[in-house]
Amino acid sequence: MGVPTVSVLFCLAALFCCLNCFNIDTKYAVLKESITPGGYFGYSVAQHLIEENTSPTFDTSYVRLLVGAPHAYSEDVILNEFNQTGALFSCPLDLKNPNSVDDCSELPYPSTQRFTNIKQMAEENKTEMWLGVNIRSSGAGQFVVACGHRYKIVQKGIPVQGEDVYVDDKGEKQVNVFGIGICYNYKADLSLEDIEEDQAKAPCAGLPLVDGDNSVAGEYGVCAAGAGLATQNPDVIYGIPSAKTFMGTVAWDHKIPFLEGSAFFAPLRPTVDAINPPSKLAAYRGYSTIIVRNLLNDLKKVAIVGAPSDEDKGAVVIFELDQTSKVLKERLKFMGDQFGSGFGLSVAVVDIRNDEHPSMVVGAPFYRSSSVSDANSRETISGAIYFYQNYNDGIRGDSSKVIITPGLCKAADTSMCVNAQFGYAVTGVGDVNGDGFHDIAVGAPFYGRGAVFLFNGRADGKLEDTPSQIIMAEDISETYTTRPISGFGISLSGGQDMDGQGYADILVGAHSSSHVVLLRSRPVINVQGAIKLNNTILSPKKDETECLSNPSSTKSCIDFTICFTASLALAGSSKSSGVRATIDYTVTGDSGYEYLGNRRVRFNVAGDASTSVYTDSTVVGVNGMEQCILMVAYITEVKDVLKAVEFEMEYTLAPPSRVQYEDIDTYPIMDVLSYSIPSAKVCQLFISAMLCFLGNRLTPACWAINSLSCQ
Repeated sequence: MGVPTVSVLFCLAALFCCLNCFNIDTKYAVLKESITPGGYFGYSVAQHLIEENTSPTFDTSYVRLLVGAPHAYSEDVILNEFNQTGALFSCPLDLKNPNSVDDCSELPYPSTQRFTNIKQMAEENKTEMWLGVNIRSSGAGQFVVACGHRYKIVQKGIPVQGEDVYVDDKGEKQVNVFGIGICYNYKADLSLEDIEEDQAKAPCAGLPLVDGDNSVAGEYGVCAAGAGLATQNPDVIYGIPSAKTFMGTVAWDHKIPFLEGSAFFAPLRPTVDAINPPSKLAAYRGYSTIIVRNLLNDLKKVAIVGAPSDEDKGAVVIFELDQTSKVLKERLKFMGDQFGSGFGLSVAVVDIRNDEHPSMVVGAPFYRSSSVSDANSRETISGAIYFYQNYNDGIRGDSSKVIITPGLCKAADTSMCVNAQFGYAVTGVGDVNGDGFHDIAVGAPFYGRGAVFLFNGRADGKLEDTPSQIIMAEDISETYTTRPISGFGISLSGGQDMDGQGYADILVGAHSSSHVVLLRSRPVINVQGAIKLNNTILSPKKDETECLSNPSSTKSCIDFTICFTASLALAGSSKSSGVRATIDYTVTGDSGYEYLGNRRVRFNVAGDASTSVYTDSTVVGVNGMEQCILMVAYITEVKDVLKAVEFEMEYTLAPPSRVQYEDIDTYPIMDVLSYSIPSAKVCQLFISAMLCFLGNRLTPACWAINSLSCQ
């Protein structure tokens, strides 16, 4: 009969509980605050680089956070003769002094416009023009456009003595105030265009302003041009949602030249009559728009145009510019599925697999969910987004819908979801976590004090059904603010690395409190842990001790090593040279066995039962090289030789004691979304998803890697 032995089996368990997952940092966010509240500073935002950064070290002096404040009182001499015109701001990114409240400067404005293609002389009225309702950058080192959709012109006819009206040369009363909207054009360095005629664009200025009944509504007298805006060098698309009795349209123009009347307009629907009353035709087409190439798998540029009131349910229309006929042709139309949901109020594209086959995301912020009820158990507005996947042959009519549900509310009574307006803003944000797939952000500005939901892209070209991270307004440090952040998520801009860390960052507007927040992405690292056994068969008898690591020991011991390999998740990144990670780990001996409070192994030869658990930390380089630590466990007197001795290891990243704003490289996060475990000869392993609670908020981004069975 053979000598009884203890079969020592090793099972690896790594537990990750990321309470603010995933890698969008809130502790070191960059915050900009308007000194004067009430101006809707942050109603629109845009990431911008004055120049393409080609130097080996990232130069943040090129970085600008562009901000629209459409209710602000401008301090510029061009605008201050008018009342509450709105204003445009450029904020630098100084990571040594990131949260200054007085370092944003107002952009310059063109001098008074004269639209020579209007038959009678016209003067402009910029009072309450909502300058800053939209601001867009066309890319690093490219032009910028910003709009005020309530800009008005006043036609000067023949004044009637003692009356504030004008008449034409026939003595008939003349409508003289037209809300046509205007957009201002800036070079990459944020100075105005050199040619005065190129400094401003009013797409409706050369069009009929009144219809046959002398009504401004029937033609282009209330265009509201610029309420929607998209740029992609050299193209600019202006949303004109109020034209033609609020049917709306868009104008597709080119940056050079900017000439009045050069834009190509989308075709309009039938004129108003008994069959087509204004209530039916009021689609507000052009409220949102974006330019994208290859959406329909034909390599052509198209305009995605939102019409949030189309047939009361909302719609999104895809237009193509026919280069031969110079007209916009309707290619596809997608309808909303709920009355009054605002389907199309926001639109975005995301190239999830980065393969030049973009998919489309549509926001419906007024969507009512039966799972979100108010105090009287009535369904209320919560919001939704619709995802239209590009299957490499273009997008199709089918979509997947994500709505606010109690599981996303972070509140047992779902009160935070009531009127959340999830989907008010949507944008592609690039690959924020370095997994090779592009992601999207969704704003819900009235989810509490506002929130941004981050959804990760997947290898199959779809979006995850649940967010990897929910960033609340109250998650942002308010150390440097004079008032609480609110309206957080009203506007979004993403896809650009703003701090040189190699990951895309997200710019968020919070108009109610007049803030903007730059959310920076922390480096994501893969950490592989392993336990390696050196000797596997030991005798538990006192007179047959064996301990290679300590020959004088009176007890048998087990030699093994624990190893860690850390590497950046961002493929092809050169940033790993300066990144180091501190790993906290706990090794439990005989984790699956405890008899009368005792386990059969100790990590100290003379230790008591408490020394069956060993806790320490180690620093590893994020360079893909394995680093190992020798462990020795001593066998106590063993009576149970039938049950295997198991070792379990838990590990996580230790937070640094202090991080400078410019050194977010030293504050990595472990990749919990795409974690993999190397094969092990002695254990079968599996990955199971878990949920972590932080107070009354549920975060669906914690993972456990456990032993399924040991043989």
